[in-house]
Amino acid sequence: VLTLHSNAAVKHVRHVDAFAKQLYDALAKTSEADTRSRLLLHTAALLHRIGVSVHFYQYLKHTEYMIQEAHIDGLSHREIVIASLIATFKTKNRTGQQVLAYKDLLLESDAELIVKLGAILKLAIAMDTSEIQPIQELSIQRDEKSMNLKLLCVHSPHLELKELSAYTKEFEKIW
Repeated sequence: VLTLHSNAAVKHVRHVDAFAKQLYDALAKTSEADTRSRLLLHTAALLHRIGVSVHFYQYLKHTEYMIQEAHIDGLSHREIVIASLIATFKTKNRTGQQVLAYKDLLLESDAELIVKLGAILKLAIAMDTSEIQPIQELSIQRDEKSMNLKLLCVHSPHLELKELSAYTKEFEKIW
């Protein structure tokens, strides 16, 4: 699906995907994580910007239906919907409203999964807000009460640090 859209920032989405998987692996040690959840996060990370090919400023709306209408081998229809909601995650409240539209398809536990994986993806996206990969490496140190991120940067990540700072409180509430 990604290769069909020439506007997709492939380098950016692969970078975000790597950070998202790394964050997931660090957080999964203390949650009920599994390989399917990691696959859903991977799918959402790679496709989170696909809606840009339709409309830049409203790409989340377009991303959601484009993922849902795509045939993604290895994922059920329910999992594709979950991946689309992870990819377009903004807030817990918004996700709750989105999940209501799929109440016949999604399980109650899916809403929490979407929020947790969406929060990870949002944090990973924040680490490449400028889409020029200023953060080359991520090192994560986690204990029971906190998670520290060490960033190896090739140049100053002003936008990324601003986004990370703005999102930290919401992330802490979710995780």
